[in-house]
Amino acid sequence: PLGLLYNFGYEYYKNKSYKEALPYLWRVFITDSTKYARNAIRYISRMYFDQGQADSTLISCYRGLEKFPNIVTLHYYAGILQNKVGKSICAIPHYEILVESNEADIAKAPGDKAKLDSYTENLKTLAYLYYKTEDERAIELQQKAVNLNPDIAELANTLAQYNDYFYGKGAGTAAYRQAWLNDPENLDLAEKYAEAAAQADTLEN
Repeated sequence: PLGLLYNFGYEYYKNKSYKEALPYLWRVFITDSTKYARNAIRYISRMYFDQGQADSTLISCYRGLEKFPNIVTLHYYAGILQNKVGKSICAIPHYEILVESNEADIAKAPGDKAKLDSYTENLKTLAYLYYKTEDERAIELQQKAVNLNPDIAELANTLAQYNDYFYGKGAGTAAYRQAWLNDPENLDLAEKYAEAAAQADTLEN
């Protein structure tokens, strides 16, 4: 029976006997279309991911997403791996799902720091992926990260760089100022703000 196969696979998985677990869980996934298959592919992908088997992880993730497109864990593994090898266009849809999932989680538990931290990280990553693919949505996403963490100078500094990149030198002045105010001892940020302010003044005149 399917339930028995799943239980065997899960027990091996739980005890980190991955070699023994995989055949059972793959069989469950291939034969089933319910919660057994959904859980099985999550465990399969995690085992491959934990063992550093990138190709097998991606194969299992995409097999799983064909059947269950909303499994956030599979988007997480696939996004990380596609980003790691520099495939920004492939990574973007996964991080878009992760950001949507974060937003839903925060709506349910707005004060949860771990969820807010996860949201910030995924916003930063997706913003960078947009930036790499010449997509101006990078600014909007990075601004959200800054709004969530107004005391982190690095986030405001990156926002300023994105503004300068898409809209020209001086466009990031306000963000550079915020970055410097967040970290007034940082001479590098002070210089960047001063340069941006001077550039903006030159453009206005």
